Amino acid sequence: MSDSFPPEPGHSEGSFPHGQPHPPGSAPEDAPTQPDAPLLFRRYRVLRELGRGGMGVVVLAHDTALEVTVALKLVPDLIVHDPDAVAGLRKEVLRGMALTHPGVVRTNHFEKDESGAAIVMEYVEGDDLTTLKRHQPGECFDPEQILPWLVQLCAVLDYAHRDARIIHRDLKPRNIMLTKTGRVKVADFGIAAVISDSVSRHSMEGTVSGTLSYMSPQQAEGKRPSHLDDIHALGATIYELLTSKPPFFRGHQAAIYQQIIHVEPPSMAERREELEISGKKPLAPQWETTVAACLAKEPAYRPQSAGEVLARLQAAPAPTAFPRRSSTLPPRLLQPPSRPRNPPKPSPIFSRQRQPPQSKRPRWILPMKKRPPPCRLLPRARGPRCPHRASSRRAMNPRPPSPWLHQSRSRNRNPRPRPLLCPLGRENLSSAGVPASASAAPSAGWL
Repeated sequence: MSDSFPPEPGHSEGSFPHGQPHPPGSAPEDAPTQPDAPLLFRRYRVLRELGRGGMGVVVLAHDTALEVTVALKLVPDLIVHDPDAVAGLRKEVLRGMALTHPGVVRTNHFEKDESGAAIVMEYVEGDDLTTLKRHQPGECFDPEQILPWLVQLCAVLDYAHRDARIIHRDLKPRNIMLTKTGRVKVADFGIAAVISDSVSRHSMEGTVSGTLSYMSPQQAEGKRPSHLDDIHALGATIYELLTSKPPFFRGHQAAIYQQIIHVEPPSMAERREELEISGKKPLAPQWETTVAACLAKEPAYRPQSAGEVLARLQAAPAPTAFPRRSSTLPPRLLQPPSRPRNPPKPSPIFSRQRQPPQSKRPRWILPMKKRPPPCRLLPRARGPRCPHRASSRRAMNPRPPSPWLHQSRSRNRNPRPRPLLCPLGRENLSSAGVPASASAAPSAGWL
């Protein structure tokens, strides 16, 4: 379970001998069954120890009232005698009991009497990711191995942040369990942080809630908790699963604290090269940029939800087994073929296809306005004619026309007007009859 050292030899946390899990309500076969052993809180019989850490001891126990196997997280005695710490722990336990997601380790209730206090939790049949990581080559995973787990983990974080309004504050590989069926279970929602706060307050060590190597700069400085602290811890968890180490792990607590505040962590490829991890597939650039964004110093630069982190990781292409080798072909054969000078003509089958009609005139040239034909080709309008013209064969119209313009009868409704002038002079022909000067002899200039 969380905040515990590796299980003792011969016993894997949550695992059972011969690969067969015990049925609900019964104890494992290798568990020491002592019927007359004292009961914790007058109800639980301890079977064996699962893990031990600075925040308490986790034991496997049998609930005699309900006849089920549970996990008991024993609270340190330093917190048991502090009423404020017990009240805060009870509050976090009540909030944890409200989480009903199948990916969360269920918290049953809180026990306290004169002998001590403990948190009763669901017992998960499986191992945490820290234990599974040790059995991998190079003590780290490949991206395709952890991607199915991240899908479930991000769904749990989205549920806790958006629906339950609760922050984990101590997310790390040891708090992520994997069952025998491949189900991801997240333990210690808010519980480990409260215990760490109480211990640091009493011991005056100056530490803060959570595990320092996975903290965001804001959480390390003791600022108000935010769901973006869990996003930072999620990036640190992915970083460790792919490189075998968290972003900052060298030095004492004060040195790690300064690195978290001021130093940018190396890329995962650089960390693999530094730890001499070989035989692994190269990491996609999307994984590098996504994890670097989760580990950003400023919360505004991080992904704003676990679902956004998952979407970025799923957008990465599948990694290749190893980088491609350079080709040994000569440069002449590596160049693309040049385009032929005279390309072959299309087949007659394609040339006979009916093409849409195209206009001969370019579309961007506006059509010009149709000009009327010359006046000499237009039929003459009725009206008074000049008596000096020999070719005039029409009778004069007694109706007075316009004194200066002709009215054409052509199809064009807007003919070009021309002045009606007598070649013998510029006298007005608006009268109905022929003027007196019309019968005069033509002038020499006109002839």
